[in-house]
Parts: sequence; structure tokens; C-alpha cells
Amino acid sequence: MGAAKPNKSVATLLGADIGGTSIRSTVVQLLNPLSCRVLSQTQQLRPRGAQELVEAISQIADDQASGLGITLDAVGVGCAGFVQMDGVVMHSPNIASINNFPLRQKLEEKLTCPIAVENDAAAAAWAEAKLGVGAQASNVVFLGFGTGIGGALVIDGRLCRGVHGFGTEPGHMTVEPTGPACQCGRKGCWELFASGTALGRYAQEAVGSDSSSAILELAGGNVEAIRGEHVTAALAKGDPTAQAVFDRLYDWIAVGLNNIVTLVDPELVILGGGLSDMGDDFLAGVRSSYRRLYTSHDVRQKLRIELASYGENSGAVGAALLAGELLEPELGAR
Repeated sequence: MGAAKPNKSVATLLGADIGGTSIRSTVVQLLNPLSCRVLSQTQQLRPRGAQELVEAISQIADDQASGLGITLDAVGVGCAGFVQMDGVVMHSPNIASINNFPLRQKLEEKLTCPIAVENDAAAAAWAEAKLGVGAQASNVVFLGFGTGIGGALVIDGRLCRGVHGFGTEPGHMTVEPTGPACQCGRKGCWELFASGTALGRYAQEAVGSDSSSAILELAGGNVEAIRGEHVTAALAKGDPTAQAVFDRLYDWIAVGLNNIVTLVDPELVILGGGLSDMGDDFLAGVRSSYRRLYTSHDVRQKLRIELASYGENSGAVGAALLAGELLEPELGAR
């Protein structure tokens, strides 16, 4: 996208979102507590090693500052996994190299501006709650469906972090006690049944009994090569097996969503992550399964389910906003 002309009178912030396969970054200018201007957005493959990750984020910061002719006032990073308040990544199920890694400290050694490190879904929730689809809501659930499932709560306008900083990890709540083992060490976690990874697994199982499906063709004729993106592409072609696979996924999304709604009673559930890039089709599928399975006698008439305004860039934008709070603490996620 084209870069907007920087305004040196406002805070200029970089947000980076470390996902399972890539790093998304965005540079924003925080105009006031209720609005920001996006100057640039980038995406690149994520390096495997922890120190290489630090180097990559530092290079992104340098490149963006140089390319836009700006000075970064603060840098925020959203990272998948269990992130402590001090910026130590205790455990990242899908990024094993940064387990027990002091990410904020290492970035502070490379960069000269304030650094914020937060769970990626919490960062995404903050972007949507402050400036996105949840800007008028006080009690918001954010759910990001990608390789796994990330999530966060904004309760009464504040991020729910919990005593360790691990406040919301819905992807690792147990929905099937006798289910398969998860990388987190537990069994039957929700993300094993309702993520992009699960979508690929369901498709492999389905194609085993329907080899005529377009899914197999898109995967080059190799069942083991089937991934979620092949199912999405087949669905766009009207493939009935792909539709059945997605219906199975939507029902499992509804299972976890019902548990969260029952516990929190939010006014808004925001759907983000890679699967949400399907747009209205994904939204309609989740809404349909949830309403069919759980709302026939529900009294929560005010509950809304919507797509994230910033899409897959929610985490990067939110990380930038959280970095801005190091300069303006009264803006207040904490």
C-alpha cells in the first residue's frame, strides 16, 4: 500500500505480530486515543530461531523508519503463546524456539525506544476494542482462528490479563477430554478441533471417502499434502465435500464459543485470524452453527458476532497501540 506522509507532531509506532509462519508489521501514527493513521503494512516469513526473530524485528523497525523517513517513538510486539507481564514468552505451542525467552529484554538491547510485548490475540483484541468494530462496546471477546486459536477478553474497557499475564487462552481449553494430544501438553484442546490445522485434518479424512473432491486435485493428488487453504479454494468452487468439512469446523467453533459466551456474557464476539479472511462466508457459517446449536432458548439477545475490522492486521495494529501506552499510560489497557 502507498505510504502516507508522516506527521511529526504525533506518536509514530511500529507494531509487529509474530504468527505461526509469518511476521506482520504495521507503522501507525496515533492521532489521539480514538484514532490512528496506518502508514505502512508488511509481511514476511518468520525465522525459526529466537535470536533470528529478534534480529528480524529489529531489521523491520530500521527498514520502516528509514523507508518512511520517520523516527519510531515505541515498538510493540504481539506474540503467539503465554507471555508474562515482563515480556518473557514462557511457552509458545507453535513457536518452540522462543519458549522461556526474554523477548522484550532482547529487543530493548537492539532498539533504543520503549518496547511492549504482549500475547498476539490480546494485541488484536485491543486494536478492535479501541479503534475497530468493538469501539462502542465495553465487553468484548476476540477470537483469532489460524494455525491455532488465539483469544482475548476486554472487560469493562480493559484487557483481562490474569495474575500471570496469560489471561485468555481459549484455544487450550478442553472440549474433548479423551481427544488427541496438543502441543501444549494437554488433551482435547479446542484448537485441535476448530482451527485451520483442524480444517486440513478434516479434509484429509473426508477425501479418504471421496477422492473425486476438488480438494484432492488442489493438493496435487496427495491426501497428506491437504491443508486448510486447499479446502477454502475448493469451497469457492462449490465443492460439496469442502462444504461438509467447513460445516464440521463451524460446529466445533460453536462449541467453544458457547463455553466462552456462557462464562463471560459479552455484547460482542469478534472473529479474526487467517480463516476470517474468507469474510462474510466465514461469518455466516459461524453464526449459523452457533445459533442452530445454542441459541434456541438463549436469553442473550444483545450478543453480536462480527468480523475484525483490521482482519489479519489486528495484532500488529494492537501491538502498536499498546506500545503507544508506554508513552501515554493514561490511555489504559492495563
